[in-house]
Parts: sequence; C-alpha cells; structure tokens
Amino acid sequence: MTRHRIARVQQEVQKRGFDALLVSSLLHIRYLTGFTGTNGLLILTPTSSILLTDVRYALHVREEVKTCKRIIVSQRGLLEEAARRGLFDTVSKVGFAAAQVTYAQYRSMRKLFPHVSFASTHDIVEEAIIVKDAEEIAQIRAAVKISDRVFGEVVKVMRPGVRELEIAAEISYLHRMFGAEGDAFETIVASGERSAFPHARASQKRIRSGELVTLDFGCVVNGYHSDITRKTEQASPPALRRSPNGAGGSHRVGAWRHVGARLGCRGAPACCTRRLRQVLSAFAWSRTGIACA
Repeated sequence: MTRHRIARVQQEVQKRGFDALLVSSLLHIRYLTGFTGTNGLLILTPTSSILLTDVRYALHVREEVKTCKRIIVSQRGLLEEAARRGLFDTVSKVGFAAAQVTYAQYRSMRKLFPHVSFASTHDIVEEAIIVKDAEEIAQIRAAVKISDRVFGEVVKVMRPGVRELEIAAEISYLHRMFGAEGDAFETIVASGERSAFPHARASQKRIRSGELVTLDFGCVVNGYHSDITRKTEQASPPALRRSPNGAGGSHRVGAWRHVGARLGCRGAPACCTRRLRQVLSAFAWSRTGIACA
C-alpha cells in the first residue's frame, strides 16, 4: 500500500517540475513509508525513494519499511549524511514543506547544498492524504470502534467522588487494552461548571452528584485517529433533561413553528430567541440550575 502512495507523490513531484521532494514531517513519512520512529528524513525523486534515520531505529526501520532504500546514520545529522553521500548531487530544484522546516534547518539545507534551488510547497503530500482508500477507512473505523467501546466501559466507573484525572487515566488505559497505540490527543474530562469550558483539561476536581460531565477523547490505530465527545450525568437526571420529547424536543418544535409562520421576516432570529425563552420558562428550567435570562 505504501508503494502506491509513494508513486502517487512521485508523479506529482515530476508534474510540478521538481527534481526531488524533501519530506521531514514524521506524520507524512509514516503515511508514505510506514515508519513510526521519531527521527527521519525522506527524499523522493520521480524514480527513487530514500529514507534516512539514526542508529536507534536500525531494527525498527528494517521491520517497518519495505518500499524505500534505507540509510542508517550513526555519527552525524540526517541532512549532513545526505550531503556526504551526494544524494542531491544530480538535482537542481528540490521542494520542501515550509511549514515543517525551521529557519535553522533551512539555513543548514542552503549551506550543505549550495547548488540546489529549494522551493517551498505545502500541499504535495497533503493532497495525497486527503483521499482515503479502503484500508485507511477501515483503520479510522477501528479507532472509532475502540473509543466507543471505551466510553461504554468508563461510564461504569464514573461516580461521585472520582477525580477528573482518574477518569482520563482510565480512558487512556482502556484505549491501549482494547488495541489502540494510545490517545489521539489529551483527554478532556470536565465536570460541573468546568463542563462549560470550550476546551477544558482534566483536573484534580472530584465529580459531585448530579453534575454534568463532558468527555472528549480519541485513540490512534495504525496512525489513524478517532475523536468522540460525550456528555453524561452523575445522578438520575431531571425529567426535563432525561426525556427526549420533553423540553429538549418541545422548544425546538415550538420555536421552529413560530419562525416557520414568519418566513421571510428579517427578525426571525430574534423572535426565535424570544420563543425559546418562553418555552424554557414554561417548563421551569430554573429547577435544573440553568439560567433562562
């Protein structure tokens, strides 16, 4: 599968008039080669592909990378090794992703390869990544399935007195137990008033009875991510929040009927807001602790 991806990018490199493409993003390197190490440099020409990494990943790269020439570097940087081996001696125009290369790295590239004209590009690999093949879709589904399973388990241990950080740790543990590589991002567990924060972080706060709890988490499966957001509660919810046909359903129906009768009126958003407030007040949401001002 990686051979097909490399071939697609090589075609684009040639189409855009580059002699080579320098790929430094580890995410892009993994997509193109399968390499999961933390230090790598991929050089693509229209007819060749070379992956450089350091000696720590000597066994790693042999196991994971089957479609590229592999170079193990032991005593110098990856760019320095590329220069020593003359990997750019026969090329004159090389593309690189400006967003993935620091200014210091760019200066080093210019110094090591003075005859090369470097041109920034940001979308050669990205355009290949956008279109997902059947294997990629299967990996995404697998990641979603694991996170969905984790939610079903973690709600069993969520109870008053448990800290948000404990729930976050349980989510991370279950992700790995169910087959994921790890978390896709830092898990969000926010309870009570903290559940209204746009992007809260799990804290030492203990969950109290009756509080709403926001969970936002995901996992990684073979480099592909899931992302799930759920809101739950630590007590039997009031009828207004429990029933899908209660206030939650009524305010939508009532508001849209009111707006529907006045289609074409520029004041529709305002009258909708007034209608929502009327319905919410009629259902006495003040008992739930939610302000209707």
